[in-house]
Amino acid sequence: MFKKGRISSLVVALLAVVIIILNAYLDNAEKTPTRNDSQQPSQQPSQQQASDKSDDTSKPYRQALYFLWSEVYALGGNTLYCDAPFTTDNREKRAKHINAEHVFPASWIAKDLQCGTRKQCQQTSALFRTLESDLHNIYPALVDANKSRSNYRFGNVNRKSSPVKGCTFYVDESARIAEPREAVRGDIARAMLYMAHEHGLTLYSKNRALMLDWHRQDPPDQAEINRAKQIEKIQGRDNPFITQYPFVSK
Repeated sequence: MFKKGRISSLVVALLAVVIIILNAYLDNAEKTPTRNDSQQPSQQPSQQQASDKSDDTSKPYRQALYFLWSEVYALGGNTLYCDAPFTTDNREKRAKHINAEHVFPASWIAKDLQCGTRKQCQQTSALFRTLESDLHNIYPALVDANKSRSNYRFGNVNRKSSPVKGCTFYVDESARIAEPREAVRGDIARAMLYMAHEHGLTLYSKNRALMLDWHRQDPPDQAEINRAKQIEKIQGRDNPFITQYPFVSK
């Protein structure tokens, strides 16, 4: 039989050992990473992030196209020149037939800014990238119609032959003139006038006079107004030729 004093000493000793072991365990646990800590994602940029960083020059325009298809035409719509219906639920199928048309040609913007070709301007001019991405100037178009229009000015074509079957859209390659259907002449005019007014781009007097005529002859309908308001929400800038019709800049 142990005496009471000896038993008390043993209990104290055992408690001391337990405390030492427990402290060692807790100290080790603090130093050992948890499962979540050890599975933290790498700080290295992903392949997509690296691609975005290396392609910053075209990023504003790619973002504009994203908003064009996902928000402005989220429910689909009709192309500008040929009034062809399209949907945006199948991106690959749409891209085969429909693309984005700059009503005020991107090559004209590049020439006005004197920054070189469109590709060169994308790489060297932040202003060009901003103007190229302005959604008020970008409309859906059939690929063939967009290609046929090229960067021709708008006007009246003498030889009425359309490069796109079933489309009321005429192009005179020798004169470098494109003539759109009457129903969208106002839409086109307001995009052209807006780019000249808002961004200070050159619109020669003869062309400007024609655009003003089309602007008056074909007032904005509700669809054009809704589109302009949607774009204003996206990029924070309206087209006064639409929202303040019959707005005319000085």
